[in-house]
This record gives sequence, C-alpha cells and structure tokens, in this order.
Amino acid sequence: MPIRVTALAMAEGKQIPSYTLGPDFTIQQLLNTIEDSLKGSSDPNAFIYLTKTMKDYFNLERDYGSLASAFSQVKGKTLLVSFDSDWRYPREEIDKIRLTLEAIRPRWNNHCLHSAFGHGAFLYDFHNGLERLIKEFLQPTSVTTP
Repeated sequence: MPIRVTALAMAEGKQIPSYTLGPDFTIQQLLNTIEDSLKGSSDPNAFIYLTKTMKDYFNLERDYGSLASAFSQVKGKTLLVSFDSDWRYPREEIDKIRLTLEAIRPRWNNHCLHSAFGHGAFLYDFHNGLERLIKEFLQPTSVTTP
C-alpha cells in the first residue's frame, strides 16, 4: 500500500487517507524509518524539534545583521557541504554562504555531493563522499580555496 500522501494533496481531495493505524503522511513514514534505523537509540520526534530550531529559529542574517558579520567572527577553517537533492537546505543557500566566505576569508572548502536521499543524505548516504570530505577536512593541510 503506498504511503506517500501529503497533507496538501489530502486537503485538496487528490488523495485519501488510508484509514489505518499506519502512517498516512510522508513525514510519518520518514520518522518511522529513522526510528527503525536508529534501533530505538533516539526519539524520532527529536528530529522535528531539531528541524524547527534549525530552519525556523536559527537565522544568522537576522541575528548578526548580515552573513558577512556572522562569519567574520569565525577564525577556524570552514567546510561547506551540500547535497543536490536536499530540499530543506538547497544548494542555493550554501552558495550564499560560499559567496560571503569568498569575500571575507581565505580558509574554506565547498562541495556539493550527489545523492538520491534528499535532506536525509547526510545520514543515509554518509559513505558516498561525505565521510571522505570530513576526513580530508580534518587533516592539518586540508583547506584550499578555488
């Protein structure tokens, strides 16, 4: 039985609920998948609060007046990684940070990885490039600028 129902599609009458105790919405299925993959070591609802904090409350431009002002306070090297399929933090948002870093500081790396896992790529596709980038970044001479 397909479970890829969105609240908007249901509200518009394009899809109907399953009328079962199982998940109707994609987010419910995602939380079940996360819970299963973490084998009970984490509450999947924690991801809702983490996402809300990161996306809705955390705003560098608002809190510092600009990205340049926010990043001017960072003294260490910086690694930017985005995923081409991430809908929550699209590459364009990382590009804004990259352009700011290009203008104000020399020590940063930027990479965009391909993944079919969307926003979950950093968890589910870790061994498809991200692990290597982090290991390289943590080496003493890793920072290069394009």
